[in-house]
Amino acid sequence: MKIHERYTIGRMLHGFLLVLFVLAVLFSLTSLLDELKDVGQGRYAWPDAFLFVAQTVPHRILDLVPLAALLGGILALGTMGDANELVAIRAMGVSAWRFALTALKAGAVFTLGALLVAEFVAPPLQKSADTRRTMAIHDTGALRVERGFWFRDGNRFVKVAQVLPGRRLADVVIYEFDEEGRLRQRTRASEAVVEDSGRWLLQGVRREILAGDEIRFVDEETAPWESSFGPAFVDLTLLAPESLSISDLFLYVQSMRERGQVDESYRLRLWRLLGLPLSTGAMLLLAIPFTFALGGSSSGLRMALGCMVGAAGYALDRIGGHIGMLGGVSAVLTALAPGAIILVVAAILMRRVR
Repeated sequence: MKIHERYTIGRMLHGFLLVLFVLAVLFSLTSLLDELKDVGQGRYAWPDAFLFVAQTVPHRILDLVPLAALLGGILALGTMGDANELVAIRAMGVSAWRFALTALKAGAVFTLGALLVAEFVAPPLQKSADTRRTMAIHDTGALRVERGFWFRDGNRFVKVAQVLPGRRLADVVIYEFDEEGRLRQRTRASEAVVEDSGRWLLQGVRREILAGDEIRFVDEETAPWESSFGPAFVDLTLLAPESLSISDLFLYVQSMRERGQVDESYRLRLWRLLGLPLSTGAMLLLAIPFTFALGGSSSGLRMALGCMVGAAGYALDRIGGHIGMLGGVSAVLTALAPGAIILVVAAILMRRVR
């Protein structure tokens, strides 16, 4: 790698991180103001709101990566242009497309870091933040474990391995104890549906009834079960798509498909993360002709116009996602279309760069 390429990559990465930090602070302040509206509900206090916002910063950053690539690219290239460094690099015989390739290398490093955050950092923090917030506001008294939860209902302890959309619960185990604390019965159900009335309809049921020193087994296809934890509680414990890593989202979507269920919000989140290299690369490529075309303008004007273009792209992605889900459009198309459109526009503009 040549010296000017290393220098360009370093300047662009610095621009990406600087803009990403500023955007994360601004969006976090907005989120904090929104959270303060819930302070006072249940056990939810000011420290809880601050902690929630802090823990959700990595997730917020993931949504801002493409926008940070555009604005960071404009900032870095604009600074290099003001110092006549771009003129010197172009005088060395570096074409616009070759320069774009160098910029995309910086974008690849930036995107790789974002994907690592999406897989290992953001999901556990988002899950912890959502759980703490839900338990504090609604004071449910349940214990979250991975994608399921434990709770106590009278003399019964219930374990749910996984919460699925549509108020469906997978691998439910109910332990019933007598007044002296001895296990009386264990009921396992492969699946349970929580009805609007609050009744649970267990499916694929196997009961193990303890009577003295004997254990009696009873198998049933379906069995109703009354619980004080109804549909509202189940809705609260359902993991949001943002709480799952890329690998977990893939397994979750596969699991729903095998059960004949479809929830486009999870598929949309998965494909948005998988499409992050496309959207980030497209925004970064757009920054190059954008900067060259406004090379004689002030840095403030370049950033202002960049913010307008970036905001339009961000809105296109967000609004397009909701419209696509409502209109029954494939999550793959909905997630990748904005990045593809921006990439085409950037490629056309790149052809005009001299």
